[in-house]
Amino acid sequence: MNKRAFAVVATSVIAASALAVPAASADTSGATGCWSANVSRAEGHGWANVCDSGSGSSVSGWIQDDKADGRCPWIRFKTAAGYSAGSPRVGPKGAVKNFSLATGSPIVSFNVEYDNC
Repeated sequence: MNKRAFAVVATSVIAASALAVPAASADTSGATGCWSANVSRAEGHGWANVCDSGSGSSVSGWIQDDKADGRCPWIRFKTAAGYSAGSPRVGPKGAVKNFSLATGSPIVSFNVEYDNC
């Protein structure tokens, strides 16, 4: 598949996904089932799939460093109980890390943060 065709397919999939699932900052308190979202900021971007059981969540996804700036992006997950959990930090530019984690309270939102590497 050439790059232009891939870009069209990827854009279509992302657009369809955006319509089918809640945004990363959506409030999903008390929901059960799975939802996913893409998140980004200048330092990096990622994707996570959250499966809520009602009493907790399991998450899998990836995070990528997009900028050679000495910062390592990561995804912060916020729970209904007010706690947060995080993906691994990733760096240098172009590096990608896959992750999975579980929380004792359902995840209600997530976003990209960064730390200095």
